[in-house]
Amino acid sequence: RRPTRSVAPKATAPRKAHTPGTFKPTAAMLRKLRQDRGLSMAAMARELGVSAPTISNWEKKKGPLTLKANALEQLQRLYEATD
Repeated sequence: RRPTRSVAPKATAPRKAHTPGTFKPTAAMLRKLRQDRGLSMAAMARELGVSAPTISNWEKKKGPLTLKANALEQLQRLYEATD
């Protein structure tokens, strides 16, 4: 067996709401945002620079979404505009 090594806990600074790296969208959040803004899947897709089937797939997914950087930035921009 390998010996275990101790790892010091990371120091965490106080976070602002959704600083880069902390915004973790979920399918439910994406669906609610789209519906609250009155957008169809096609309109939401245009806002994020993806296809309508991609929006459909994201809304069906369980757990946090894994998005490309550009789509994540656009989604975060839309989300923060509704806060």
